[in-house]
Amino acid sequence: NANYSGGAEISGAEIQGAYAVSEHVGIMLNTAFLGSSEEYSDGQKDEGNGYLVEAGAGYFMPLAENFIFETYAGLGVGGANNEYYYGGNSKVNFTKFFIQPALGFSVKNVDFGAASRFSAVFMNVQNTSGVNTIDIPDLQYIEANPTSILWEPSLFVRFGFESVKAQLQYTPSLNLNNQELAQETYLLGLGLSFAINPPKNKTSRNGG
Repeated sequence: NANYSGGAEISGAEIQGAYAVSEHVGIMLNTAFLGSSEEYSDGQKDEGNGYLVEAGAGYFMPLAENFIFETYAGLGVGGANNEYYYGGNSKVNFTKFFIQPALGFSVKNVDFGAASRFSAVFMNVQNTSGVNTIDIPDLQYIEANPTSILWEPSLFVRFGFESVKAQLQYTPSLNLNNQELAQETYLLGLGLSFAINPPKNKTSRNGG
């Protein structure tokens, strides 16, 4: 899947991939590159950009005609770089562990799916230059609360042809233990889904 995704604060590109290595076992690899900027009345602005790389493996199986269940678990790494209008900058790295059960339904050339991802995210203010974290509440909050538990339910719909479909995906992000953390609360993605050598029984419907 290749999506252009955005929320209230950030936007960018996502690529999500899954491959069936056997009849019931799959592997996945996801990447995202997103950024944000905030401009003030005097023309100055704060800017930031970040990346995420995830890898995982899981199990999938048909439940009934046209239905598929799957669950993946994996590891992700990423970081965010911020530049402040007065000249300073900061870098925050993170590691995440996740588990993601999902249910999909296919009929003709239309796919529907819902996933429910739970993640443990461990953040670290890696570097600052020209700033003091005590002057930036968001960084100070991360230093005091480095671990977050996220619930990210996701819905997607695909329609088109067997090998290429348009995709719409909506993923809210709920922080279960650090509600005051500065984070994006949802992503809405629009893009294309490609099936390489699609199986006739349609046994893999990874939602990303």
